[in-house]
Amino acid sequence: MKNLSRREFVALAAALMAIEALALDIMLPALPDIGAAFQVADPNDRSLVLTMFLIGFGLRKWCSGLCAIASAAVGQN
Repeated sequence: MKNLSRREFVALAAALMAIEALALDIMLPALPDIGAAFQVADPNDRSLVLTMFLIGFGLRKWCSGLCAIASAAVGQN
């Protein structure tokens, strides 16, 4: 595997972080349609879609951190 230069690493990290913001920006204008598709009665409950989205992104980062710690611990043995 090719080692990334510092510039490539920074560009990759910035792109990965921008994906979450881009996804939220795409999802916000469609929130009324998402609420209609899920047949949400109270319009304020549509925000739960964003909550679940952010929890999903947070869990993914948390799990990948645990995997990195576990693989480092196994690799040191």
